[in-house]
Amino acid sequence: MDRATRASERLSDLLESLLDVSRIATGRLTLSRESFDLVETAREIIGRLAEAAKQAGCLLSIDAREAVVGSWDKLRIEQVLTNLLSNAFKYAAGSPVEFIVERQADSAIVEVRDRGRGLPVMDMERLFNRFERASPGEYGGLGLGLYVARQVTEAHGGTISGRNIDGDGACFTVRLPFSADGNGVGPSARSAAAERSSID
Repeated sequence: MDRATRASERLSDLLESLLDVSRIATGRLTLSRESFDLVETAREIIGRLAEAAKQAGCLLSIDAREAVVGSWDKLRIEQVLTNLLSNAFKYAAGSPVEFIVERQADSAIVEVRDRGRGLPVMDMERLFNRFERASPGEYGGLGLGLYVARQVTEAHGGTISGRNIDGDGACFTVRLPFSADGNGVGPSARSAAAERSSID
């Protein structure tokens, strides 16, 4: 029953990712903004993923010194952060994973850091493309998580990036502006929709 449940949840996640790609390509990814505390949301996500972290052998911690309240699409932001943590459990299994949430000037900053083997520098930008993965033959998945995360972040007027940490590990950083900057697809998503229209 446990295996069947996990398989069903995985299939549901894959289908939702494919639907998101379709929404992005057709310019139909919209946001439902609401005011919420990003730190509180991060703690909720950590609670939900505690068992997954345990199974991956990852010690999961959070560094958040103050509330970080802004107006974003809560479900979509949860989707972005869940994807980043899930990737850390997958590619850095057995290592500590740190969740950092802080305020910098006019933006909220979220970082997910692990102590895994890191990624080749040439792969950092490529990983945000559709159907791209760090190690295609070694791990499962469609390679859509980071692509969707980027489109959702850019739809909020923000940015997402990845880098290697000095020593070992990788760090993914999400920057979300506090002020609303549009409501809908981000720059990359609009380009994808325009490209599709020109082909059609």
